[in-house]
Amino acid sequence: MWVVLPLASVALLVQAGYLMVLKELPVGAMPASRKRIRTASGWMSMFAIPLSAYGFGFATMDEPSVFVIVWMVVIGLIGGILMLAGLDSINTMRLHRKAKDSMWSTASRCGSSKKHASGTKVMTKPVPSPTRIPNFITRAMSWAYGLGIARVNKRFDRGVGVTKLEVPVISVGNLSAGGTGKSPTVHWVARQVQKLGKQPLIAMRGYKAQAGQMGDEEREHRTALPGVEVVAQSDRLSGIHSMIEGGAAVDCVILDDGFQHRQIARDLDIVLIDASSPPYHDALLPRGFLREPGESLARAHAVLITHCEMVGDDELAMLTEWIETQKPSFRVCVSSHDWVGIQTYKVALDEHGKADWPEGAYLDQLPAEARVLGVCAIGNPDGFFSMIEQSEAELVEQIVLRDHASYDERSIKNILDKAEKMDADAICMTRKDWVKACDGLLGRCTVPVWVPELGIRFHSGESELGGLISKLLGVTNRTISADSCSDES
Repeated sequence: MWVVLPLASVALLVQAGYLMVLKELPVGAMPASRKRIRTASGWMSMFAIPLSAYGFGFATMDEPSVFVIVWMVVIGLIGGILMLAGLDSINTMRLHRKAKDSMWSTASRCGSSKKHASGTKVMTKPVPSPTRIPNFITRAMSWAYGLGIARVNKRFDRGVGVTKLEVPVISVGNLSAGGTGKSPTVHWVARQVQKLGKQPLIAMRGYKAQAGQMGDEEREHRTALPGVEVVAQSDRLSGIHSMIEGGAAVDCVILDDGFQHRQIARDLDIVLIDASSPPYHDALLPRGFLREPGESLARAHAVLITHCEMVGDDELAMLTEWIETQKPSFRVCVSSHDWVGIQTYKVALDEHGKADWPEGAYLDQLPAEARVLGVCAIGNPDGFFSMIEQSEAELVEQIVLRDHASYDERSIKNILDKAEKMDADAICMTRKDWVKACDGLLGRCTVPVWVPELGIRFHSGESELGGLISKLLGVTNRTISADSCSDES
């Protein structure tokens, strides 16, 4: 007993001093999450130390109920301390990863990415993990996911569960989760179909759309392609049948994000790969962002490399070579994303005295030296912000929301506060974001909103890809073999 009490007293004094130091730490000296965890652990230790001393020095089996209660509480406190220690370790890994992401973001804004010998910017950002789960766990999960994907694909390869439509089907998809530029590519394909005098129907899943409301991508398609029918529902096949049975004129179906949606047979499979996030630097979900391994490209008819403006010639050549190793007969097309124009919106009163967003000036580029607040909730925000940085305008602040995020009151208030704080001359956001944020900003935004019109510019392969679409819609036997995209075709 006489040994336990002095040791417990010293331990209590040390622990009390530790808690006082934590309390007096200046703001910013320690991450708030780490401080909360360690403060909770310290207070649990403050209770565990005297109770442990009592258990060792005073509690005996002469009073069994007291002995059991004391040690049950001590064991519970020790378990809680150990749990908080594990939580602290996980939180530390999270903070380290966040710090790395922040360092990249700062480097990107400051233009510190590497330069290729030709002067082209090379984005060297590694593909980050989509989850905070430790790698040794996600590695096993990705392996299991890969087995499942292989099994599902074998079933589809045999034609099980696959429906053939009466009209040609063109799929635009990708290997990875997130943004690779599908929307502007879908628009390009739809316009190619229209140029041939045919009427396309865009079928999509309607990801994260509220019940009874249009999702951001559906609104974007309808705005960019007036007169083109769009069906957005999880059961795409049912939606397509409903549109056709309802009398809609449909000569061709375009599947938006359709590479993995194999329940519908397709006659032309176009797969997009973001040059700044090559598959060989990625991994299968959940360790990485890949929905399927690179070998799945073998069932595609054409591959379109997007965002080539974000990499150097050497990286582009390496990616092209990797794609061709998946299947030597591939037709590999290369494109960059460009802003074809910028639509201005500024709040004004309509003829009834109500606030509205009339279309203002249509700009060729962002005005020089304009202070711009950039806002987006897309899969690849780096590409959007790099376009602002490459203009003569000044990107004063970035607001990045998760892909497909809705613009609630908190988000809208954050945008308005940042615009005022940074003395922004305008807010710049994608069309996909504008269709969700315009109602919340109406009547409250005092600066113009600039909405770029995103298009794709082909560097190679445009005529070949257009020829495949023309061939598909212009012959009786419309099915294109995977080898028809080769250089010899």
